Amino acid sequence: MIATRRVSRSLWSYNPLPTGCVLYLPLWAHRLSTALKSTDFYGYEFVRTGGTFDGSGFVLDGDDYLRYTVAAWQVLDNVGSVSGWVKTSDAGSQSIISSADETAATNMGNMAAVRATTGEIFINVYTSDNDGVKGSTAVNDGVFHCWTVSSNGSAWRIDVNGATDSLTLLVGANTGTWLNDLNSRDNLIVGAVNSNSAYSSYFNGTIGEIVVHNYQLSLAEHQWYYRMSYPRRFK
Repeated sequence: MIATRRVSRSLWSYNPLPTGCVLYLPLWAHRLSTALKSTDFYGYEFVRTGGTFDGSGFVLDGDDYLRYTVAAWQVLDNVGSVSGWVKTSDAGSQSIISSADETAATNMGNMAAVRATTGEIFINVYTSDNDGVKGSTAVNDGVFHCWTVSSNGSAWRIDVNGATDSLTLLVGANTGTWLNDLNSRDNLIVGAVNSNSAYSSYFNGTIGEIVVHNYQLSLAEHQWYYRMSYPRRFK
């Protein structure tokens, strides 16, 4: 990784940003406002609906979200990674970050979410097919967990707290479908899914931050991110 720019300075900030980081949203660094901008090279503006900020992240109670209106965000990316920190004790199915077509059930990517009841990180995408996998580490125990969901273009991998999870097929196949296969999307949502004219899968807990790269992070890079931001586990 080649560092190219410094952004917000903090014990926990992803700083400096490496080449290939296309979104950095340190939600612990924001104050309560209607809109907030990503702290990266692009300054994407997300509009807030509900929720609060408590110094460790964006606190959602089951009907809150952040929304960035954008057509086919990062549509050229056939590989990539999304990483972050979350804390929840909810037993429902909860989306951490998604991008979808708001008027149809297809072209929806629930790029990182928490599985109902058992609480593992999972990814689920709808194109002409419905595919998804889940990891093996429960993260709905009420403490912060670090995770990365990534694709090399042909298969997904899920890393949690510095280790690679074993994967279980949820539906379809482990296709590695990424943003370039979801070419008719209208939004980027943190904390929910907005697809087929309806919001669903609201997150109930705290999202500390979100980081998206346009390449697949190696396990070593996930581990570096985990160690670098490790103090968040104690918040």
